[in-house]
Amino acid sequence: MPKTLYEILNVLPSSSEEEIRKAYRKLALKLHPDHANSPGHDKRGDSEFKELNRAYQILRDPEKRAKYDERFNIHVSPSTERVGSDLQVTLNVKITDLINGAKKSITLRRKGHCPSCSGTGSIERKFTKCSFCDGTGLQGFELLLGHKKHCKVCDGIGMIPKGDHCPKCKGIGLVPEIVRHEIQLTPLTEFFRVSGLGNCCGIRGKAGDLLIDIVIEPDPILKIKGLDVSLSLQITPSQAILGDEVSLKIFDKNVLFRIPTGIQHGATIEKIGSGITFGNKTGKLTVFIQIKIPTVITENENELYSKILALEKETSSWPKVLNF
Repeated sequence: MPKTLYEILNVLPSSSEEEIRKAYRKLALKLHPDHANSPGHDKRGDSEFKELNRAYQILRDPEKRAKYDERFNIHVSPSTERVGSDLQVTLNVKITDLINGAKKSITLRRKGHCPSCSGTGSIERKFTKCSFCDGTGLQGFELLLGHKKHCKVCDGIGMIPKGDHCPKCKGIGLVPEIVRHEIQLTPLTEFFRVSGLGNCCGIRGKAGDLLIDIVIEPDPILKIKGLDVSLSLQITPSQAILGDEVSLKIFDKNVLFRIPTGIQHGATIEKIGSGITFGNKTGKLTVFIQIKIPTVITENENELYSKILALEKETSSWPKVLNF
């Protein structure tokens, strides 16, 4: 599992803004590229510094931090409830999958509750109170010092399997299992969070979440961002000089596109309301103009281009001497 932003900064999810700032300054001094020539500097620190900066820029902003905590199911309030780890998968899709609202099936392997003991870890399918911590889930001696530390016997649960351990899961309550889940795509899909499809937790715990990141496979012509569509359009020199009107097929929609007179190579034209339609909204179409110069021409074309060149040379604006 990749590190969380809190782990990158070496702070807890409950840390204050001041604690996060201090942690960042401490690590930044150590990893800053200015120290690249210092003895013992690790070149990997340069990429770690970029990663550190990204983490700090998100966690220093309360709104961005809240969105990050929500997406990755990070809770800062104290709770005795145990939650299994999240699972994260990447789903590669085609642009047409998003446009057409295709359904995709996800198959993954996770830690599931043992069917033999119903996740209790006990052959009797029952719990009993942990005698070491008296069911508190906290280690005894440390409580006298004011420290809260999970009981080493029950791992902070307060309960242990009753009687003999289940032979299938060895008392853990978890076994590997295959799960499948179907999702419905939309043009605005970026990721899914499916509650309860992550790894299950053992005794007295619930499953984490499944995070599905959507990655759009590159298309040789079209690119999309939300409901907006962009493409590169190759035109001839004649079309660039005189202007033209062409029909573009954007998925299932025919768009009449006007090339203005005298357009330049590399120009960008936006057409509002010609992108993807979803619900009651339609995105925009952005066209990047590329003037394609022919490398092979016919005799008639050669004659016409020669006449145009001769006319250009007759104009007063034609440079007689090229100065560099």
